[in-house]
Amino acid sequence: MNLPVDTSKLRIEKTVVHTIPAEAFYYLVELQYLWLAYNSVASIDSSSFYNLKQLHELRLDGNSLANFPWVSLRDMPHLRTLDLHNNRITSVPNEAVLSSHASAEPSEELPKVGL
Repeated sequence: MNLPVDTSKLRIEKTVVHTIPAEAFYYLVELQYLWLAYNSVASIDSSSFYNLKQLHELRLDGNSLANFPWVSLRDMPHLRTLDLHNNRITSVPNEAVLSSHASAEPSEELPKVGL
C-alpha cells in the first residue's frame, strides 16, 4: 500500500486480509485510528504495529484471531481502545494491559479492551 505518511485514520474492513505482516504500518507515524474489522485476519506478527506511537484506537473485531501480540501494546502509549470482540481469543493476560501502561498515573483510565 502506498499511503501518505501523515495518514491519521485508516479503515480496511470486510476484505480477505489473512495476515498482518511485520512492520506493516511502520511509516504511518501519525496514525491515530486503525480499523481492521471484519476481515479474515488470523495472524498478526509481534511487530506488525511497530512505530504506531500515536495510535488511540485499534479495532480488530470480527476476525479469526486466536492470539494477539500483547507485547506490541507497550509501544502504544496513547492507545485507549483495543477492540478484539468476535474473535477466537479466550483470555487476556493481566500483564498485557498493565505493562502497556506501567507509567500511567493511578487516576488515568486504562484502555478499553473489548473481547
